[in-house]
Parts: sequence; C-alpha cells; structure tokens
Amino acid sequence: MNAAEKTIYTEELYSIQPLPTILITKPWEEVKQTEKEQLVKILSALKLPLERVTIKFQPAFDLSGWSEKPEKLIYFGSLPAGIAYYQVIDVNGVSMVAS
Repeated sequence: MNAAEKTIYTEELYSIQPLPTILITKPWEEVKQTEKEQLVKILSALKLPLERVTIKFQPAFDLSGWSEKPEKLIYFGSLPAGIAYYQVIDVNGVSMVAS
C-alpha cells in the first residue's frame, strides 16, 4: 500500500477466505446417516469440522452458473467424461477433488 492509500483508507481491511465447499447430488435431507458419518470422517482427516464447510446441492456437476466460486471443492457424484476421481484438479480456478 502506498502513502496516499494509507491516508485515504484509514480503516483496516480484512480478506475473508471462502469456506471449502462440499457439492452433493442429492438434497441434504436425503443423505443417509452413514453417508453423513463418512463425510465427517473425511473432513476430520482434513482437520475440518462439518461447521466449517459449505454444503451445496446440485443434481448434475456444473460450476458455470455459480456467481461465487469456492477456492476448494469436494464433489460427491458422477463426473463428466475426462475427469478423474480422487485427484486434485483445477476447474475454472477451483481446486477440486471428486469422490
């Protein structure tokens, strides 16, 4: 920040990181208890509690309509051809792993 910016903008600025996103292909109400427990185990391996992620429902994988894209995404569902499971890939600036 240069000297002019320091005098014009005196308040502190904070950059809030977006939460990692879990994308599922069925509504949360339809997710079985065993599947929820498995998700909690996966998140605990990543040192993330369930409360620190955003869970979104989308019937088919499509990030093009998202106005705000997450930095990190875990996708549970069938993938379009050419995308591999269990590998970190970059999709339109989003770091994603599919399971």
